[in-house]
Amino acid sequence: MSNADIVILKKEEHAFDPSNSLSAVTWSSFEGRRFNVKVEATYRRGAMVRDGTEIKNEAGGDHRFLRPTLVSKAV
Repeated sequence: MSNADIVILKKEEHAFDPSNSLSAVTWSSFEGRRFNVKVEATYRRGAMVRDGTEIKNEAGGDHRFLRPTLVSKAV
């Protein structure tokens, strides 16, 4: 089985409300803007992490940091 990052959208018109956002910022330039879809569920690596209303995974998750490497050209 392979892991996947997937977002399931539901056709539903709604106005964006930043107070329902998980962001630390309490405002948004999208406030009041009408959208015709809502996020129904979010899956990360094949596991549900948000059901459209609340977070379902543990804080911190199971991620790992990949340090970038410099590639040097051979002359």
